[in-house]
Amino acid sequence: MKKSGKIMFASAILAIGALAVTACGHRHHDPAQRAEWMMERVSDHLDLNEDQQAKLRAIKTEFEAGMQQYHQQRQQLFDRLAENIESPTLDKQLLMEMVETRKQAYDEIAPRIIDKVIDFHASLNAEQKKKVADKMEHFREHFQDHHQG
Repeated sequence: MKKSGKIMFASAILAIGALAVTACGHRHHDPAQRAEWMMERVSDHLDLNEDQQAKLRAIKTEFEAGMQQYHQQRQQLFDRLAENIESPTLDKQLLMEMVETRKQAYDEIAPRIIDKVIDFHASLNAEQKKKVADKMEHFREHFQDHHQG
């Protein structure tokens, strides 16, 4: 992935993370339930209209589809790792394959999600964008405080 692509992907993830920060502290065990709960929270917090809700749902749907494929691949790799873990040495190639699988999943899904995030962002009014920016700042501060010393 090119540097500009990585920056855009990181920005998209931050934007989604900022939207998701309203979900912090609330645990759902099922990813679909968690995603749906988060969608409701974001929709309520930003007071989204129907068009904006559809755009947000498109992000969620695209992300879920991409991650479902990744999770299937990851499960196969973890099965192989579980078999390898009891050996005298870990298989470096297997570990690298796990890293590459994750990178490939992000490389494949990032452009589709970024396009949808850009579309969603364009649909927000100034007040909604301000709320997202405020949540991003709150999230950044919380993350820094939580992970320092």
